[in-house]
Amino acid sequence: MSREAFVSSRVSTVFHRRLNLSIARVCEARGLRPFLPQQELMELDDDVAILEGNEAAVRRAQVVVVVFDAAGTGVAMELAQALTLGQPVIGYRTRRSRREGRLGSMLEGAWRRLPEGRRCGRLDELDRALARLLA
Repeated sequence: MSREAFVSSRVSTVFHRRLNLSIARVCEARGLRPFLPQQELMELDDDVAILEGNEAAVRRAQVVVVVFDAAGTGVAMELAQALTLGQPVIGYRTRRSRREGRLGSMLEGAWRRLPEGRRCGRLDELDRALARLLA
């Protein structure tokens, strides 16, 4: 059975789709099969099927990588599910997001509650966080 990483992020911008692919490559280099909803569920046009597909993927994941930048309700729901299930979460937040300020109270609280070694702002930091988590 392959180990999976669920990548929870916006998919509505070119920037985020590219970032998600970069995150996926880091996960693959660590032996994880990345689950990118933008790829895995793109053929679905049923909202309930998309929700259920994401829920199942979060449950299967050995790690959930959450991109906090401009996170919407989908990302917040996936983060909440991962935390509720006790899944390991690694947060990713770009410098721009950090400069622009708060994410909103709930997401900011979730970001701050993550252990220091699981809050990343660059791909090399994500790689190190995955290495520690998978060791």
